[in-house]
Amino acid sequence: MQNEDGYTIQELLVVLIVGSLLVGFSLSLFLFADKLLASWQKTTELRESVHMTLQIIALDIQKSRRILAISDTTCSMARHTGMVVNYRFNGQKIWRNEIPVNADTTIAMSVRIQGVSGIVKESIRKSVVQITVKGVRKMTEYSAEADILLPESSVQQFYASEEKTR
Repeated sequence: MQNEDGYTIQELLVVLIVGSLLVGFSLSLFLFADKLLASWQKTTELRESVHMTLQIIALDIQKSRRILAISDTTCSMARHTGMVVNYRFNGQKIWRNEIPVNADTTIAMSVRIQGVSGIVKESIRKSVVQITVKGVRKMTEYSAEADILLPESSVQQFYASEEKTR
């Protein structure tokens, strides 16, 4: 018999199996990384939506001349321009003047607005509104809060409306 250089069938099968395993592991790693990236993106979108909602409400309170009414499901305030801003929330959605604040329908949003009796800083007592916004998407939950100084003209009106809700 003549000696021929080449590979045996067993050697080719081993190389084929090892190569297939490497391709399979690479694909599995790629799919895992893709799922992880998608999860991070959804968490980031949730955080952005909560912070955006909090900023919108906080800005409206800061720009308000006075708070007209506040309850568990509504908050109304008058701006210096005479425009009235009405918020409505039901634990799932938040509306500002009957327009949804968050366009993402997969995020359930809730708001809690409460007054803090005041803070003492350098012998000055200021009234503060504490806003907490919570967003939930599937099994991910995120909340953010802010303390907003009330305009002086809103202080008495806010506490009067808060007493009515108790």
